[in-house]
Amino acid sequence: MKLRLILTSLIVLGLSIALTGCDSGAKKEAELALAAAEAALEQTKLELADVSQSRDRLQGQVRELIKSRDAAITEAKSAGLRIDELTKKFDEQARVIRELQEHMKKMQATIEKL
Repeated sequence: MKLRLILTSLIVLGLSIALTGCDSGAKKEAELALAAAEAALEQTKLELADVSQSRDRLQGQVRELIKSRDAAITEAKSAGLRIDELTKKFDEQARVIRELQEHMKKMQATIEKL
């Protein structure tokens, strides 16, 4: 796109220089070429504006994705902490159950002796 802009500018400059010493037929032709170069320049400006808008829209989407990613990371960390907490509770409950089972076996043994 920059190359196109530079090329258009060079054409306009060349035509401007050519216009200074041309007869009326060549001058008219040069004016038409200048008008075409100006139209190409305007088209390039429009394309640049479209690209800029697309870039801005994509940057907005990237910002939203980053927010979503950060929220997901925070949620994952929270879930990890909750899992650790529940694992500790499970281990504690399993220990209590084992102790109760051992106590129950002792009581059964005592009952059988009686």
